[in-house]
Amino acid sequence: LPPKIDTSKATFIGIHPGSKWAEKCWPLERFVDLIKRLNLNFPHYPIHLYAGPDERVCLPSDLGVLYRSGLSISELSDELKQCRLFISNDNGIMHLAGWVGVSVVGIFGMSDPVQWHALGNAQNVVKSGVSCTPCNKLGQMTPCEDRQCLQTISVDQVWAKVVKELTATNVLSAD
Repeated sequence: LPPKIDTSKATFIGIHPGSKWAEKCWPLERFVDLIKRLNLNFPHYPIHLYAGPDERVCLPSDLGVLYRSGLSISELSDELKQCRLFISNDNGIMHLAGWVGVSVVGIFGMSDPVQWHALGNAQNVVKSGVSCTPCNKLGQMTPCEDRQCLQTISVDQVWAKVVKELTATNVLSAD
């Protein structure tokens, strides 16, 4: 496992609300609610919002996020080493964050989090309890219209993991 980063030198919270597969995306409005909570309770950490090369993420302008896109893997890896916490759907950037030693809260729907959690972050998985998951077996998905696996994950569930991780080292505490 990679060594965890020194959280006393971390300067921001990273969020990646996208994925190559739309079927893996937690609803964007829930990310908005999560960002609002982070801004209120952990204002010392600016939010960096990441997007892959083919992703467009439109959020309300009053959230105060710094959009980060178009970075090379090397640039992204270096930047993530400054990240206090990375919150993400199951995607490539989530795996890179775990690989460089960042604490990751991973949101899982169709994929098996036992197999695909971010390196060193199995304890920070958020998943639903719907009986049809995981339905993505080696890239083969069961057709699904409503993605209850992601729709049933609440902001409170993700927030609980976020607060636990941000307060774990007693660097900061939530209000």
